[in-house]
Amino acid sequence: MLNQTHTVTTIILAGGEGRRMDGKDKGLLLFKASKFDKELPLIEHVIKRLIPQSAQILISANRNKAQYQDILGRYQQNKQIVFADKDDLKALGPMAGMLSAVDYLDLNLDIDTDINVDIDYVDNQHDFMRERIQFVSCDAPFIPLDLIEKLYSKTAASYPVTLEKQHYCHTQLFKKDLTLIKARLEHKELKIRSFLAFIKAQAVVFDDEASFFNCNTKQELYTTH
Repeated sequence: MLNQTHTVTTIILAGGEGRRMDGKDKGLLLFKASKFDKELPLIEHVIKRLIPQSAQILISANRNKAQYQDILGRYQQNKQIVFADKDDLKALGPMAGMLSAVDYLDLNLDIDTDINVDIDYVDNQHDFMRERIQFVSCDAPFIPLDLIEKLYSKTAASYPVTLEKQHYCHTQLFKKDLTLIKARLEHKELKIRSFLAFIKAQAVVFDDEASFFNCNTKQELYTTH
């Protein structure tokens, strides 16, 4: 049965340079979730866990667009949208992917240009500005199957935490929050953590740190779980 969380659009962030993976496109590297599973591209593991939770999935990737579209098309029959960072946002990290998503979400970036503006200033009279956008990194093959639902329980932007760590890249924002990213990047405020503090995002506790395992090194990539 569908619920409100199935109105959430998910954007998988796969635009990194793969510096710790010898420059390879991390989302396309093969990963075996267990000894009983076959190897699949990292991002495919993520998609499989997000499809039941999401209204649609988009991918932020700066190379290999056709390959990402092909993988997404195995699970999503409607448009396979894969978009790159805008030219003026290259090498600015994951928030560049978040900001570049606005072209596919019907947002007006001119709403806010002041980094110090109170977030209540942003016009959210229209319902679409209150719609949620879930962001997830491409290297988290065991992402919780209830990620979107649990984050959706908050009335503000939110992100998952466990007793061990905070997982800022898996944040759930309102569309209105994205309008504030432009000024942050213009002032070289590149960290998701500081942005989430700025918009007063709320932490949501998850029990299992293992579900947020991410492949940051070649050794982790070849570890079977």
